[in-house]
Amino acid sequence: NNIGSLVGHSEGIVENVKVLSGTISGTNNLGGILGQQTNYTKNCYSNAVVQGVKHIGCLIGWAKGNVESCYAFGNASGVNAIGGLIGYQYGSSIKIHKNYAGAEVTATQEDAGGLIGDAEGITNCYSTGKVTGPLHIGGLVGDVSDGGAAQIINCYAVGLVEATGSATDIGGLLGRKGDKTVTNSYWIPAMTNQSSSNGGEAKTIQSMLTKETYETWDFETIWAIEEGITFAYLKDFVIPDEILEENLEYDRTLEGKGTKENPFIIKTAEQLNDIRKNLTSYYKLGENIDLSGYTN
Repeated sequence: NNIGSLVGHSEGIVENVKVLSGTISGTNNLGGILGQQTNYTKNCYSNAVVQGVKHIGCLIGWAKGNVESCYAFGNASGVNAIGGLIGYQYGSSIKIHKNYAGAEVTATQEDAGGLIGDAEGITNCYSTGKVTGPLHIGGLVGDVSDGGAAQIINCYAVGLVEATGSATDIGGLLGRKGDKTVTNSYWIPAMTNQSSSNGGEAKTIQSMLTKETYETWDFETIWAIEEGITFAYLKDFVIPDEILEENLEYDRTLEGKGTKENPFIIKTAEQLNDIRKNLTSYYKLGENIDLSGYTN
């Protein structure tokens, strides 16, 4: 238990640490940098493979202290509480702020999230990695714990969320939310392959490329966006390839934004067929479509 490439159990401040590669294996509380921490972690990066049972994260396995301006890639896998950045966050007063994860996450039992497997509150974070599991699986967080005043604020998820077995509580943003409030946080059904979430708002790829979508987000000090070129990204980090418009797979000929005021205009049989991939948007038929060559 309590294994990290830097420290297994940390009660001090950890800043400016980078782990470029490596593999961490064990049982519980495993992280690419810290297995368990109870203080402050800032400006850290990890690209590690982390394999265990419970509380597994590519940066931190079990976090009881603030985590700010950190990001992680790699692969995190285990039984439960598995996250791209943090496996398990304990304490509603803990500040998880301005972080990003692009790691691949797999849980064989429950609580897998692109950013955190089991969390209490997050602000100004996003995730782009693939998440797989059977119970409490979310693009951002698998399970948001009950109790406390913490919320999910100004976050988004765009990574593929893949359910296994007879899956329950699977969401594009959150798997299970409990009683927490979710504010101005989004997921993209066309990218996560999830039309629903236990909290958050579904958005289209086109809308996430525009600044106006991100209501009340701080684009002065925290976030940045190159409209039409990127989704919103944190100023502290470089722009990930996963949120560059040129790397996204979608129909660029589709007119509109998918909103009630500006629906997508459907003009071809292919566009009509693709509606099933994004049932949360608004559509309008713009041309007569010949379906005589199509069969069930």
